[in-house]
Amino acid sequence: QFFLMRFGHHDVVIDPLALLDGVTVGGGKAGLWVEGLRMASRPWGVELPEPGTLEPGLTINRADGEVVSRFSIGTIFPIDIVAVDSIDTFWERYLPVLLLAAAVGVVLVAVWIYVVFRVSRRHLSLGAELREAVRQDRLFVVYQPIVDLATARIVGAEVLVRWRREGGNVVNPDVFIPVAESEGILCDVTQRVLDKAMQELGGTIRRDPEFRININVTREDLEHGELPDRLARTVAAAGLPPGSVNVEITERSLVASSEASSVIQRIRRQGHAVSVDDFGTGYSNLAYLQRFELDSLKIDKTFVDTIGSGAANADLVTRIIEMAHSLELETVAEGIEHLEQVKWLLAHGVSRGQGFLFGRPMDVGSFKKTLARSKSA
Repeated sequence: QFFLMRFGHHDVVIDPLALLDGVTVGGGKAGLWVEGLRMASRPWGVELPEPGTLEPGLTINRADGEVVSRFSIGTIFPIDIVAVDSIDTFWERYLPVLLLAAAVGVVLVAVWIYVVFRVSRRHLSLGAELREAVRQDRLFVVYQPIVDLATARIVGAEVLVRWRREGGNVVNPDVFIPVAESEGILCDVTQRVLDKAMQELGGTIRRDPEFRININVTREDLEHGELPDRLARTVAAAGLPPGSVNVEITERSLVASSEASSVIQRIRRQGHAVSVDDFGTGYSNLAYLQRFELDSLKIDKTFVDTIGSGAANADLVTRIIEMAHSLELETVAEGIEHLEQVKWLLAHGVSRGQGFLFGRPMDVGSFKKTLARSKSA
């Protein structure tokens, strides 16, 4: 029997049996309906349930020991295929595939559990190792020059913490600072940084009272409440005036800490200048700047990069500088890499800056040599 149809100017002849391949049907039974009319079956004339009596998909008829499936296609003419097979034949045909799929699933779950376990264990072991490194004073610091843009002379340095593990590899702060936070030892890390800076540059500061170092503090330092006292004790023990150490706080830490305002007031009363770091990457509005007592504002590198680029957000640098000037804050530009940026910043009233143009973060020996060259220039 053939199925005849006309489609536009074409006459079409279809052999329905060609749609019921014997290999697919196997030892079971199958039938094909077009628009509700039964067109073909294998074996021919076999008794099959009507498609309208079945739900789409697979149905198990335990009473007759059969697996019944209905598959429908909503083409120009609706087509339904019904296949019936014995449960025993179904398991014989598909059980190996199902067992293989189950085995693969078990392996994938086992691999997932193993990966989660290793990552968790690595994180825990990294935390324990970091805690031990802090306890044994194995953290070290590097210094990035801060310069007077008008003279290109070094007037200070930002102190940055680093961690070299026992194997010799240096861990990125983006990795170990969150670990330190989760371990509850961020305040200890800050204290180690302050101690190192006093040991390594204390003599430099005593010889040059105008020289300043900048220490980064975190939200945890602000919340802990002991930061002002720690600063006072450490700086006094080094025989230095409080004004030789500036404090940098990210704007996210300022807004996130409920204690920030009172702690900043205490720090400033002790004689330390306070700077908001990475300005432009967070809240960046006049209201919160007015709420805190600040001395300077550091413009983030992402905005300095737009200077002279013609980018859509290039005018944001101008607005940030105007905002700082309206609050009588000193401005420091981060991430300076080109002389054209220096010229633009000077023309817009930015007095100080740092970046690869003046020097990358370096150890204390290299920094002292760079500082000596700057003074003799």
